[in-house]
Amino acid sequence: MPKPSFHVPLVLALLTAWYLAATLPYLADFPLLDWPQMGIVAPAAKLAEEGVYGNDLFADFHRSEARNYEYMPAYPLLVALSFELFGLGVAQARLVSVFFGWLTVMLTFALGRRFFGTGVGLVSASLLCFLKLGLLPGTSGVTLLDYARVIRYDILVPVGVLASTIYFLWAEQASGRRRTVGRILAGLLIGLATLAHVYAALMLPLFAAALLWHRGWRTLREPTLYLVAAGWLLAMMPWIVYVAQDFDAYQGQMSRHGARFDLLDPAFYWHNLVHEPGRYGPWLKGGFPGTFLQPRAGIWLLLLGLPVAMALLWRRIRDDDRSDRLADRLLLLSLPVLELGLALFIFMKRPVYVLLLLPFLTLWLGLAAIATWRRAEGRPAWRVVFVVAASLVLLEGGTGVARNLATASEAPSYLDHGREIARSIPDGSRLLITQHLWLGLEASGDYDLRSIHLVFLYLESATVDEVMDQLAPDYVVIEGFLLEEQSGDRPGPRPGSFEERTFLAIGGYLERHCTEVTEVPDPAYGPIRIYHCR
Repeated sequence: MPKPSFHVPLVLALLTAWYLAATLPYLADFPLLDWPQMGIVAPAAKLAEEGVYGNDLFADFHRSEARNYEYMPAYPLLVALSFELFGLGVAQARLVSVFFGWLTVMLTFALGRRFFGTGVGLVSASLLCFLKLGLLPGTSGVTLLDYARVIRYDILVPVGVLASTIYFLWAEQASGRRRTVGRILAGLLIGLATLAHVYAALMLPLFAAALLWHRGWRTLREPTLYLVAAGWLLAMMPWIVYVAQDFDAYQGQMSRHGARFDLLDPAFYWHNLVHEPGRYGPWLKGGFPGTFLQPRAGIWLLLLGLPVAMALLWRRIRDDDRSDRLADRLLLLSLPVLELGLALFIFMKRPVYVLLLLPFLTLWLGLAAIATWRRAEGRPAWRVVFVVAASLVLLEGGTGVARNLATASEAPSYLDHGREIARSIPDGSRLLITQHLWLGLEASGDYDLRSIHLVFLYLESATVDEVMDQLAPDYVVIEGFLLEEQSGDRPGPRPGSFEERTFLAIGGYLERHCTEVTEVPDPAYGPIRIYHCR
C-alpha cells in the first residue's frame, strides 16, 4: 500500500473543486432537456410522490403507468431518492449524475493508486476532468464532465465497474474468507452496474479473460469466476423477480426495442460492427483525418499515449517480476475486450456508452505519462516538452469547460418556459406533449400528461387519426417545426423518414380537428404550439 503523501489530498481537493465548478453551474437549465431524460424522470417522480414505479407518460401501454420496464431501475431509483430529499426539479435529478461522475474520478484514482502507483492514479483522475476529446457544439468536449450534467443512467456504470475491479483484484491478493467475500462483492457490483445498463455485464467476460490468461485453464476448476457470477446474479435477482411478476407487460414495453436484441441473427452482429464508428461521432466530428488530426491536444495524447501504454503493459507482464500481473493483464485487456463487446452486442451506437471505457482509457494514458516522465529523468529538454504537452491538454480542457459554461449562462429557464406554456391551459386538462416538456408542465399545473411518442407506438395497428381519437387529448403541445417538412438544417426527424411522415400526419389531424390557441416563443426549444382539441 503506498505511503500517504501530503500532496495527494491537495490534488484530489483541487480536482474536486474543478469538477464541481464545471458541473454544478446552470444545472437546472443546461444542457437542454430531451425526450430520454424525461423518460427517466417521470417514473422517478411518480415513485417519489406515490410509491409506484410507473410512467404515466405511457399510461395504458402495457401497464406502463403501474410497472415501468423501459429502463433498468438503478438510476431512476436514485433520482426518486433525490426528489424525496430535495424536491422535484431538473437540478435535483441531475445531482445524481454529478455525484456519480465525481465518484468515478475518485474510484479511478483509487484503482490506479492501489495497483499502478499514486502518480498513475492522480494523472488518470485528472484526465477524466480535463481530457477534451469531443467537438460537438453545446458541450465542453471533456466526456465525463459533459455526461455528468445530464439525466442518464450510464453515469452509474463506471462507478460499479471500477469498484468491482478493485474488489476483484484485491480478492486475488487476499486469502480465506476475505478472498471469497471479495469475489462475491466484485460480482455484486457488476450486477448493480448492470441494473443501470446491461452493457456493464461485459465486465464478466473481461474478468474471465484476465483470469484465464493469468492462471490458465485451471481457472475453470476453481471457484473465482463462479463466485463472481453468483454475486452478479444476486444483484440482478430483485429485477428478475420484478420482471417475472408481469412478463407480458415487460415483453410489450420492450417490443419497441426488439431489433436491438436480435442475438440469434448473425446479421445483427455484422450490422453492429459496421456501424460501430458512429459511436465516436463526437470525437470524429469533421471526419478522419480532417478535423480529427487538427491541433487537438487531447486527441494527440490519445493517439500517442495508447500505443505507449500497450507496449509498457506488455513489457511489465513479460519482464517485470515486481508487477501485479493480474492487474496488468486486466488493464491491457480492458479496452479491446470491452470495445469488442460494445461493437458486437450493442445495437444503438450512442456515444454516452464510452463511459464504460473511459476510466480504463485514462488509466492507460496515466501509465504512459508516468513512464514517459521517468524515462525523461536527466533529460531537461524532454521534461520541458512533457510539461508543455501536459499544459496544452489542461488548457484545452479548461477552455472547453469555460466556453460551455458561458453558453450555459445564456440558456433560458426551463421551468419559466413550462409556466409560460401552462398559462394557456386550464388545470385538469389531458395533454399530449413532446416528452421533454413534461417536468416543466408537471411543476406548473395539475395535468394528465401523455407523451406524443404513444402515437408512434400504436401505429402498427391503427392510423394516426385513429390513435389520436383514442388518446383523446384536450390539448396538444408540440414544437411547430415538427409539424412541417424538415430541411435537415435543424434538430428533428430526418427528411423523408417515418418520423417526419408521422409528425406531418399529426399536423394534418390538428388542422382538421383542433384549434391553435397560441404559440409560445422560445430561443432554445423552438416555438411551441398549443392546440385545443375538444
